[in-house]
Amino acid sequence: MDELLLDTTYLLPIFGISAGLRKFEEAFGKLLSSFSVHYNPASLMEAKWIVLKLGRTNSEKRDALLAAYRTGLKVLASDRRLKATPLTSDTVEEVADGLLVREGVKDYFDRVIYGTAADRG
Repeated sequence: MDELLLDTTYLLPIFGISAGLRKFEEAFGKLLSSFSVHYNPASLMEAKWIVLKLGRTNSEKRDALLAAYRTGLKVLASDRRLKATPLTSDTVEEVADGLLVREGVKDYFDRVIYGTAADRG
């Protein structure tokens, strides 16, 4: 089965955050049945960062977002179709550093996720 590494955007709905993805549930179900689906744990930190940012100004919204994030973590942990990759490695970091130095990509989360995809082929 071919492997697919998800970007954080595609995990956000699991944490109760709308990412504006049309027909997400239908498409996500097909992905899970057609591919070996993986995510980098950096996406969990990036999603939490987004939750904190969205809830910064509204405590009621913040509490709901934090609860949804924790529920999403339980979903990820219990669904064997979604597999975590190692957070990083020397080869992942080499690709990530190259994106910073040669391409000017500043977002570390994006760089490490891209590096993971490149490392996994």
